[in-house]
Amino acid sequence: MCAVILLLSVGIPSEAMAGRPEDQVCDAAADYSLGLEDYSEAIRRHVEVVRQHPGNALAHYHLGFALGMLGDRKAESQGLSAG
Repeated sequence: MCAVILLLSVGIPSEAMAGRPEDQVCDAAADYSLGLEDYSEAIRRHVEVVRQHPGNALAHYHLGFALGMLGDRKAESQGLSAG
């Protein structure tokens, strides 16, 4: 998972990432659950991250991904507003 994040951030100018680092990094425990394909736990953990850091786009993306993997397409597209 870290390699994917690193590859996606290569084209982003450093000044764009400097102001809000919490928006560029996701919670390690939440991502670990996602990597293990424990989607229920990943959802639970990512919901907490998003509630604490609503501007964290990566956490929103990971939450939507996990919801989609469980087949909840409506929640996948709506995120926390679905629950």
